[in-house]
Amino acid sequence: MTLDLAMDTADFGRTRIECPVLVLWGEHSFVGRSYDVPTVWREYAADVRGQALPCDHYLPEEAPEATAEHLAAFLREVW
Repeated sequence: MTLDLAMDTADFGRTRIECPVLVLWGEHSFVGRSYDVPTVWREYAADVRGQALPCDHYLPEEAPEATAEHLAAFLREVW
């Protein structure tokens, strides 16, 4: 077990992220095919935003424009 997994496990259900969270994932990745990503993240954070991008695992390399556009829009909205 890694340290961050142990810390996440200890915090789960007791501590939530209160600031806005941007979650992006590849729709063709294992995560995109296997999980309802926003639902999973809502267990950890109060304000989850984001979506799947048309790629696999490496978003900045496989979908750089879409990754940058979503990040820029998120930052404009929250700042």
